[in-house]
Amino acid sequence: MNEKVLLRVWLAATMQFYDFWVPLELSVRDASTLIAKLLSVRESDFYVADSTSTLFDFDSGEQLAVTCAIGNLGFSDGKRLILI
Repeated sequence: MNEKVLLRVWLAATMQFYDFWVPLELSVRDASTLIAKLLSVRESDFYVADSTSTLFDFDSGEQLAVTCAIGNLGFSDGKRLILI
């Protein structure tokens, strides 16, 4: 079974949230990289992805552990994150 969670990712460069269905088994590092690349294509006038892009919790401001699987973080659909 390929389970996923809906993440709402804030991109400061556009001041908007973007929704992504992310597989639970994907690491935070891989999710950060893929989301950054997608947003770099979609919002190329405002955002350029680089190797330092990472995800933070929108509410607490804490950086997510890059080696942790998304499914191990206990997120439910609609979890708000920030891409930096």
